[in-house]
Amino acid sequence: MELSTERQFDHINIDQIDLGPLANRTHDPILTRSIEARGQEVPIIVGYNISAPTKPFRIIEGARRTLSMIHLEEQFILAEIREDYAPTALDQLVADAQSTLATNANRSRNYGAEMLAVRDIL
Repeated sequence: MELSTERQFDHINIDQIDLGPLANRTHDPILTRSIEARGQEVPIIVGYNISAPTKPFRIIEGARRTLSMIHLEEQFILAEIREDYAPTALDQLVADAQSTLATNANRSRNYGAEMLAVRDIL
C-alpha cells in the first residue's frame, strides 16, 4: 500500500469523530492548559470511518489533543484528513501506523530519536 502524498487540512466538528474507547478516557490536564493558553498548535490526524456514517472520521493520531479540546468545549478541531484506504482492518492498522511514524519523523528536530523509535517498534 502506498501512502498518499496529498495533505488535506480542515477544521472538522469534533462531534463527527468516532472516539470509540477514547470516550471513556479523561483529558491530560497539562496538555489541556497548554492548548488553552496557546491554542491548538498541532493538527490531529484523522481518516475516514467507513463503518459509522454519522461519525465519518476516526482518529489516527492526536487522541490526547482531541480529549483536551473536548474538555475545553471546543466545537471544531484542526485535522489533517488522510485518504489512505485499506481493504482490511489489519491493513488499515498498518497504514495508520506508517502514517503516524512518517508524520512524527517529518515534524521532529531529532531524526536519530525517530529512527530509534522506529527500530524499537519493529
